[in-house]
Amino acid sequence: MTSSDRSKPSLVKSESDDSCEKCGGPLTWRQAHPHPVARQILFGVSFIVFLLVSDRLKEHRQILYAWSIVQAGLGIWLIRGRIAAKKRILRCIRCSATLR
Repeated sequence: MTSSDRSKPSLVKSESDDSCEKCGGPLTWRQAHPHPVARQILFGVSFIVFLLVSDRLKEHRQILYAWSIVQAGLGIWLIRGRIAAKKRILRCIRCSATLR
């Protein structure tokens, strides 16, 4: 890099700019979506009930298969919620504007 390259002002806004475009407030990383607590409880209760009732429903295999499919669907829904909760976005502390 030459000295003439260093003296040129950058026209591109840097990603490390720590102020809101609207109000000028500080920014912080927050979760894009809340943690799926209700999904976790629903999945757990359904699984425990399945374990308790499965011995009584051995003769009714169709019900057990259907319940297993519902349980798999709940598990996929829970995993998707957890993945969404991991995503982070940049928000303003003052005006709560979402920037990324």
